[in-house]
Amino acid sequence: MTSTYPQETVGTTLLCVSDNGEYRRVYMRKRKGYMEVGELTRGIVTQEIYQSDAHLHAIHLPLDFPEEDLVEFFKEGEPFLADYMDALDEEGITYGYLNNEENKYVCFRPARPKV
Repeated sequence: MTSTYPQETVGTTLLCVSDNGEYRRVYMRKRKGYMEVGELTRGIVTQEIYQSDAHLHAIHLPLDFPEEDLVEFFKEGEPFLADYMDALDEEGITYGYLNNEENKYVCFRPARPKV
């Protein structure tokens, strides 16, 4: 039986790729107090890397973060959430980070205040 995950359908899809048994979706959604941009993967590669059926990680941005920037970044090619995080780092934009490894742990790093 294949599990389903809320992150397969929540929010607005920025990127959805399914190739050779691996599924990856990047989405954005407004949460209470922040904008979440998440990436869910499941499939053969995910199982090999994480020893888990699925992997989720997400960043948290301010609610007023321009959604157009997200749409623009993910509209060409097949960038990963990590690529977007690199771009935010280059621009000095702070964000929170959440990493969830199913049945193992949850890591959360809140956004640093601007100095």
